[in-house]
Amino acid sequence: ADAALSLWRRNGVVVFEKLLTPHATEALLSAVRAAEADDGATDYTLVTRNAKRGTRSHKALPVSAAREALGEVAQRIGPFLSAALGGGGALALMESGFMVTRPGAEAQAFHRDVAPGVVSASSL
Repeated sequence: ADAALSLWRRNGVVVFEKLLTPHATEALLSAVRAAEADDGATDYTLVTRNAKRGTRSHKALPVSAAREALGEVAQRIGPFLSAALGGGGALALMESGFMVTRPGAEAQAFHRDVAPGVVSASSL
């Protein structure tokens, strides 16, 4: 956590390699595929930057749909998040989402996602 925190403070970004086990990765991928195919899933594609028709899918992924994988992520990076974000207590994940890109999608620089007012409590 200390090395990641130092990198975060210096560069504003950190990479966690091998964050998920293969089993959790498959479970998460399955949940994403199901949500992408679900026409009733909360969809942010139309408010996504450079959302050229058919090249991106940006949707909410209910925390409950990916509980195992997200729990694994929380266990691995929880100490970093507590140190980076402060607060000292338990952290609560309120929402999660995903973006699937396809050939022809315009490249994007690293940026904050959709405005919080748009996605507030979207995937609870």
